[in-house]
Amino acid sequence: MCRMIMAVGEFDLNTVIDGFITMALDRNEKHEHNQDQEFKHRDGWGIAYWNAGLLDVYKSTTPCYEDKKIDEFRKVQTPLVLMHARRGSRGERKIENVHPFRVNGYVFFHNGTVKEPLSFNKEYLPEGDTDSEQFFFYVLSGMQDSVSISKFAEQLLKINQYSGMNTLLSNGPVTYVTNWHAYNERYYTMKLLRTDKAIIISSEVLPGYAGFEWERLRNRTIFRVETFGLGLERGEY
Repeated sequence: MCRMIMAVGEFDLNTVIDGFITMALDRNEKHEHNQDQEFKHRDGWGIAYWNAGLLDVYKSTTPCYEDKKIDEFRKVQTPLVLMHARRGSRGERKIENVHPFRVNGYVFFHNGTVKEPLSFNKEYLPEGDTDSEQFFFYVLSGMQDSVSISKFAEQLLKINQYSGMNTLLSNGPVTYVTNWHAYNERYYTMKLLRTDKAIIISSEVLPGYAGFEWERLRNRTIFRVETFGLGLERGEY
């Protein structure tokens, strides 16, 4: 169970980071998990961003709200940032279980738990013991060298036991975002902000952008987002 953000285009990274920390601290939206208790996302965090033609990645087992390293990213100039704060449901707190996972030029972030065993190509060797890493390998194995909304959907539709399969899958120029859950609608429903200059998809409305019009995404929706040109396609299933 996690909080995630994707931002592309021209955006204020300081504002995005502030919102990310606020979400991780459980000081933003109300949902099924924090009605009568605090629900911090404390099991590490990760960031991927486009830098000189490559995706740079940083991961830490320290919560983002305690990691001073996060402030170094406030000065980064980038057209793409992906961020994830983890609250582990499977797998202990160790760096091998912190998102994003990375292979074959793709990074992958996941919010939710896949509760059934998944098969994937033998070339993929898990480093951690979280369901999310195996879910990543399963997704890539099913799509081979041709990633698309329809192929992504085919993979998700084969899975029956899960809480959430919200994901960010990116190679830099293109990011796929899935909003797909079985229950806890308020916690899992992602939100979309689209302006002339930026697209942001987030687990929660970011406080610094609260004055803008956000769209609550329909369940079982997959997006394809282009970093350069801000192209946006969606499929609903």
